[in-house]
Amino acid sequence: MVTLLSNITKTLILCIKIYQKYISILIQPHCRYYPSCSQYAIQMLNNVNLFKSIWLIFKRILKCQPLYTGGIDNPFKKH
Repeated sequence: MVTLLSNITKTLILCIKIYQKYISILIQPHCRYYPSCSQYAIQMLNNVNLFKSIWLIFKRILKCQPLYTGGIDNPFKKH
């Protein structure tokens, strides 16, 4: 089970890196937050268990829209 979750995490990180390299440069404007949503996702996937990471990434992406001002969003604050 641990190996499966690890492989899923690695696959998600690879998909995000492909997005960063080939797709995000085409999308304007960029993320409202620092670090960017994709970088935040990679940091969460590397440091928090998979299921909690997915939940935190989902919440972050929902906040990345005009109703929120953006700014610095520390990925390692207490969740």
